[in-house]
Amino acid sequence: MKRLLLVIAGVLAALVGCGGEPAKPADKPGCVAAPEPDLGTAQGWVGWLATHRDDVTVVVDDGRGATVVHRGDQPSPLASASKVLHLAAYATAVSEGRVRPDDLVRIADWEAWYLPDTDGGAHPKALDHLGVPHENGRAKDPDRTVRLDDLAAVMIRFSDNAAPELLRDRLGDDTLRRASSASGWPDPELPSFLGQAIAVLAPELVTGDSRAARGAAEWAVARRYAGDAAFRAELGDRSSPGLAEQEQWAENNTTVGTAAQLNALHRAISTGSFGAGVEVARRHLEYQPPPAGALGRGAKGGSLPGVLTQAITVRRTDGSVSSAVLLTRRMPLDEWRDATASLAHQKLLVAAMNEPQTLEQLRCAL
Repeated sequence: MKRLLLVIAGVLAALVGCGGEPAKPADKPGCVAAPEPDLGTAQGWVGWLATHRDDVTVVVDDGRGATVVHRGDQPSPLASASKVLHLAAYATAVSEGRVRPDDLVRIADWEAWYLPDTDGGAHPKALDHLGVPHENGRAKDPDRTVRLDDLAAVMIRFSDNAAPELLRDRLGDDTLRRASSASGWPDPELPSFLGQAIAVLAPELVTGDSRAARGAAEWAVARRYAGDAAFRAELGDRSSPGLAEQEQWAENNTTVGTAAQLNALHRAISTGSFGAGVEVARRHLEYQPPPAGALGRGAKGGSLPGVLTQAITVRRTDGSVSSAVLLTRRMPLDEWRDATASLAHQKLLVAAMNEPQTLEQLRCAL
């Protein structure tokens, strides 16, 4: 496998197997057996969740009084879904006048945080979107500038990994924590996507007995990478360790959060309780056209080998807001590939947010 598949933030263990047994009518009064697992369909996802209860966390709020919560406070890998933290901080900083959307950033300063072949091709896609010619994954003209708002856009739209690193460095950790805490997610674990990738390539550079200590070490080594061209060149020559080693590393060291925390931040943005800066955050999260009967649909997910995460909100014209978060871990890699190809989990979440029968089916399965 290429490094871009293995190093994005490590590979979570795929050898654990299934969680529990499928839901049966006798388990829950009024429930019928869950459908057969099939990661290619929304209904099949209900069946898959029923057989993997210990490896999934779910929060769904239809905005009309009905909810389903399964292990909502259980920490789980977030992957790129955590980039909503950086977006919230950016929106807050804009509202405070500390930065402006039209502030210019040299691409060289952006790409100082870029470690090639570790983001699934997100950075070249971001450059294409911005009309920036590139070669071997980097801009041909590093002195060219882009707007700060462009970086926020490609961070959400394409999940560029270098953009959140630059935003974190420029805005400061306190801004990320303030924006998150005010929205119902107190003291979040702040990810460094670059630092975690470096930890896979050069584990001797990132040590610590606790996740907090390792997180600090990841951010420190990421900042060193951004400021030291020789260090960047050295790491660029490193090759990835074996798959088993990466699986073990990622299961124990991936940045985590809970479905309830992620849901709280997304709902704050969607409902408007986020406060000043909410329109900035919505503009980026809701870049896709809204469905019928809605004012806006926000979404941000993430994917690592063995991990699939997704958060979705919908602002309806009647004033209600529906939301859903799904965090999965320890997916066998063949199933993970099927799931990332079909994206049927997104269809399931949308259906659960809008269809009472699907929401009840999900409740029975979990």
